[in-house]
Amino acid sequence: YRLSLFTHSSLTLFKKMSLLLTFLYVFLCNSVSLSSSLSLHFPLTSLRLTPTTNSTSPLQTSLVSRRNPSLSSAQYSFRSNFKYSMALVLSLPIGTPVQTQELVLDTGSQLSWIQCHRKKKKPPTTSFDPSLSSSFSDLPCSHPL
Repeated sequence: YRLSLFTHSSLTLFKKMSLLLTFLYVFLCNSVSLSSSLSLHFPLTSLRLTPTTNSTSPLQTSLVSRRNPSLSSAQYSFRSNFKYSMALVLSLPIGTPVQTQELVLDTGSQLSWIQCHRKKKKPPTTSFDPSLSSSFSDLPCSHPL
């Protein structure tokens, strides 16, 4: 009979921990060297969703019209009893050079969409102009991202 120092489960745990520590070490080494150039800060604000005649932004107008379908030209057949009066909004820097976009923080979705335009017609005030960004690229639907 052989006496094993580690059981199978403790050996597996040891392998996972060593792998985790390796990734942590690499991440910390990279973040120390990039710390002066890599910093993300997203100010989070709340936006009261009240139907007003002089909305402060197209984003607020859009959110209010979704909250009150009677204010929108599109009618929805589904109605929910859920009512909300606040939305969490972040100012997100996108592109190179940075174009700041307002984005509603949606915790129920993995994806976030921004309004984007091409130069064919006058853009809305809050849309992202990809022609001004050196880091923009089109991704096909088959892209793994």
